[in-house]
Amino acid sequence: MELPFGFNKLPRVATGFTQSAMAFVGLASGIAVLLIILHFSAPSIDLEMLMLVETLAFLFWIFCHLVAIILNAVWIFRTGKNAHVIQNVPDRIGAHMAWGWYLVPFANLWLPRTALVEIWNSSHDPQGNIDRKPPSYFNTWWASWIGFYFVARLAGTGDTDDFVFLIEGQIGFALMGVLYFFAATKFIQIMREITARQTELGSNEGTST
Repeated sequence: MELPFGFNKLPRVATGFTQSAMAFVGLASGIAVLLIILHFSAPSIDLEMLMLVETLAFLFWIFCHLVAIILNAVWIFRTGKNAHVIQNVPDRIGAHMAWGWYLVPFANLWLPRTALVEIWNSSHDPQGNIDRKPPSYFNTWWASWIGFYFVARLAGTGDTDDFVFLIEGQIGFALMGVLYFFAATKFIQIMREITARQTELGSNEGTST
C-alpha cells in the first residue's frame, strides 16, 4: 500500500523537542518544590537566584513546547491523511481538524483524542471500527494533558499576596511538571507506535516527505 506521506526524521525531531520540553519543565518543577521547602525550612535564604533559574527553565520549556506542538501537529496531519487511505471511512475526523480541534475551546477537551483514536484504530486494524476502545495509555495521556491544561491556567492567577503567590504558584508549577511528564511520555509512545505501524503498512517509495 502506498501512503501519501512518509515520515523520515519528523517523528524523531518532534520527539526530541518534546523530551527537551519534559526536561526543562521537570527542572522548573523541581526548583518549585525546592522553593517551597526552603521557604519553610530556611526562610532567611535569598530565593531570588533560584527563582531566576526556574524562570529561565520555564522559558526554555515554552520554546521547546511550542516547537514540539508545531511538529506534532504536522505529524498528526500526515498520519491522519495516511489513515484515510488505509481505511476510507467518510465520517472520520479529517486530517486538518485532527490537529485543528486543539484550537477550538471546549471541543478541544475531547475531539483531539477522538481523532487520534481513529488514526490509531485505522493504522492497527484497517478492517475494524475506527471508534473502538484504544489501549489504556490513551486515557493516561489525555487525562494528564487535560489536567495540565487546567493547572497551567490556574497557576499563579489567584491572590497576589507574596506568601500565597509563592506557595500556590510553586505548587501549581510542580503539578504542571508532573502532569506534563505523563502526558508527553504517553504521547511519544502513541506517536512511535502509529508511526511504526503506518511505516509497516506503507511503501516509502515515491511518498512525499
